[in-house]
Amino acid sequence: LPKKPQISSYVYNGLNSLFDVGSQITARENLTKFLNASMANGYFLHVGGNQFYKNRIGLIKIYNYWRDISTLKIPLVLIGSAPDERTQKEYANSKYKNDIIFSSGLSDDMVKQAYQGASVFVFPSLAEGFGWPIAEAMACGCPVVTTNSAPMNEVGGEAAIYIENVNKFDNLDSWAKSASNIIESFLSKGEEELKNVKQKGVENALRFDSTKTIAEINDIYTKVYNLKHGQHENS
Repeated sequence: LPKKPQISSYVYNGLNSLFDVGSQITARENLTKFLNASMANGYFLHVGGNQFYKNRIGLIKIYNYWRDISTLKIPLVLIGSAPDERTQKEYANSKYKNDIIFSSGLSDDMVKQAYQGASVFVFPSLAEGFGWPIAEAMACGCPVVTTNSAPMNEVGGEAAIYIENVNKFDNLDSWAKSASNIIESFLSKGEEELKNVKQKGVENALRFDSTKTIAEINDIYTKVYNLKHGQHENS
């Protein structure tokens, strides 16, 4: 802008009301039927496409290293576009590829249930326009592990579990190994601690409320109008 505006503000968009906390058991049962693979003991979840910044390659590496150190044997479910050539190659080279599942074309309701049933939502993006899946997962009561960089940490707030950005490491493997240790530490927490993390996420997602969005936009328009017409805010 040629000069500093009198009013400069921002308003978060509101989450779709579709996303809410449901029955984890029912969600896992339904996803098991849909994917024809057992989700009964939980699973890693990712929602996104093949864009480089979504870091699907890094996600699979994290999963590989995590499986190496964990006694849990839960699958990794990637919802979104079918894997591109690079992602397919990383998948094919994984010794845990039989537990890595790609799924496309899910209904909105099935995506919601995927969030509700997941053990953890892993979103290791390098960058995002905003990163709505973080808020969606939290609204469904799913713990979130994401990158400690903007805007991911703006959406996650104090409710997410953070891993460092890959650019702080010498290579993707050392980064993935570090991230896998953080996830294993999180999944090893007691039931009460896990419950607290989920609750913090649900509360954090309330920041993205469409009714608040409308009210805040209206407030900004009112301030602009009053500035233009020389009126006090409460006039």
